[in-house]
Amino acid sequence: MCKRPLQNSGASVNKRQRTSSAFGSTDIGDLKFFFFTAASCGLCHGCDLCHPEECAPEEANAIEKGGVLYKQVGHGFDLTFASLTCLFIRMYKSFKSHTTPTAKDNHEGRSKVKIMDDYGIRFTTQALKFGSLAWGQVSQLAKIGTACMLLRDFKHDFQVDHIDNNKNNNDVTNGMIMTKAEHKSKTKPSDEQSAKQAMSKSAPCTMTVFDLEGKPLHDSEGNPVVINYDHRKKAMIDFKLKSSQIVNSIARKDTTINSLVKIKYNGQDCLAQFSWYDLPDLEGEIW
Repeated sequence: MCKRPLQNSGASVNKRQRTSSAFGSTDIGDLKFFFFTAASCGLCHGCDLCHPEECAPEEANAIEKGGVLYKQVGHGFDLTFASLTCLFIRMYKSFKSHTTPTAKDNHEGRSKVKIMDDYGIRFTTQALKFGSLAWGQVSQLAKIGTACMLLRDFKHDFQVDHIDNNKNNNDVTNGMIMTKAEHKSKTKPSDEQSAKQAMSKSAPCTMTVFDLEGKPLHDSEGNPVVINYDHRKKAMIDFKLKSSQIVNSIARKDTTINSLVKIKYNGQDCLAQFSWYDLPDLEGEIW
């Protein structure tokens, strides 16, 4: 049976400052159990909050420990609770003891956590996905698509987005579960960004220009035309060349027909020889 969404579940409000007087609650040991909704116990009729004297702790959907509020994740992890900062409490079925699973950063900078689900199967996913589910940080489309769905069935169809694009910022207010299409649309770089990324990854090179007879071309001041490119991609764009043409020219470096590339330079048919970046000498530098 699918649970009713938690009351006031958005993470944008100051949940850290809520007190037990705002909700029904009960204590066991150093844990305080809160009841945000009557949907799970069935004892209350239309009211917003369960009464502590009528609800068992296992019906709670939030826990306070050490002054930190943890909300229930659900979706097959009804015994798992997540804080705004992606700390976790996993209750045992008796609700009298618990573990505190620790999230660890992987090589991509994302924080992962391994928690056993309600069926006894260990499950690993992004810590922020657990937290975002618990605190209601879910887009409208993802909310519809994941209704009553187990978290392990989300797979890649429902992804968690770091809102500020900082993968190390795992505060729940920075997380949002989206559909795959929503996430791709948000994170896909623009054409301009893609061009800049391609440019930055492109190695430098030097281009020397020759006429069609293979003689060095000179500019208006009589100097050989030699151009240094910080990014090889710029030369490819300027002269409509393929990367392989520049690579082959650099590899052969013999200024023969095999290493020369046909280009248009100032509207004139010319040949170009590419080489490794020819860093100019600094003024006064002596070798």
